[in-house]
Amino acid sequence: MASYGQVVGATAIVGSPWGNFSTRLSFSNHDRIGTGNSVSFNFESSVIGASNEAAPNLRLSAEFADDFFSTPWEQEASSISFNRYLASYTWTINSSWYLSLTGSYYSDSLNEQQISATSLLNWRSGNLTIGPGLTMSQVPMCLRMILNTL
Repeated sequence: MASYGQVVGATAIVGSPWGNFSTRLSFSNHDRIGTGNSVSFNFESSVIGASNEAAPNLRLSAEFADDFFSTPWEQEASSISFNRYLASYTWTINSSWYLSLTGSYYSDSLNEQQISATSLLNWRSGNLTIGPGLTMSQVPMCLRMILNTL
């Protein structure tokens, strides 16, 4: 039992011909902070370009939190409110080459926003994977202001 609060949640997963749908709902309660919640929705499926290993190659998710915290054992825990969206697609070109595309968007109650996108073209042989990639990430506004003053 945690000293300063509780976290409880439940997950449900449903398989369908289109893919797997899942959702998670969590509630938090802290002696100092009060109550909060978090909910996520996920979808994953094997679409065009999926490997023969039956692993889903398309993943989409959305997560929302309102005054949620996940450390009930910490007296000075802090809550967070945010929205997060993620997308990931992997195209298996052949047994040696694959292309991976990911993107995410995050915003929180402090008006911080983060946008990132990554593309990777990889070659693999056994346990060795190498390849070039490109990552784009939006610099948060507060850091941009500091950089502009230099």
